[in-house]
Amino acid sequence: MSDKINLKEMEQQANRLLTKDGLMELLMGAILFVTSSSFAGTPIFTPFLGLYVIFLKNIIEGFRKKFTYPRIGYLKLPDEDSKKIGVGILTFMGAIMLALAVVIYLIYGRISGDLVYKWIPLLIGLIFFGGLQYNYSKSGDKVNLVYITIAVGAGLIFSL
Repeated sequence: MSDKINLKEMEQQANRLLTKDGLMELLMGAILFVTSSSFAGTPIFTPFLGLYVIFLKNIIEGFRKKFTYPRIGYLKLPDEDSKKIGVGILTFMGAIMLALAVVIYLIYGRISGDLVYKWIPLLIGLIFFGGLQYNYSKSGDKVNLVYITIAVGAGLIFSL
């Protein structure tokens, strides 16, 4: 008997199970706390912003080894090429900034600082679109599509 195994679906299920524990949300909350504390006038946390970026992968893996893997088990997924992902992120960011600048120019006939600031919420919504679309492709979790709609819709509403 030959059963078809969908490896992509298995990888998405493993990814969903791995991200279900809320660890990423906890660490992102810590990042937001440190960032907001840095900009709110207490610069004591400012040096740690760079350390977060550098050591985030190791911090997440340490938390997973201590809390997540004992609960759900460990599955070695194929490693991603981080250079390729980084170039993809920068390309996406550049493309949406350029597209937004072109849209601003086509609508208003000029590009000025006040117009750029007016449309920054849409830019942030589109940045969330990129991250959530990547997360959807990795996990297949349809809640990401809802988040995409909310992020882009809210960005558009706040920009108008």
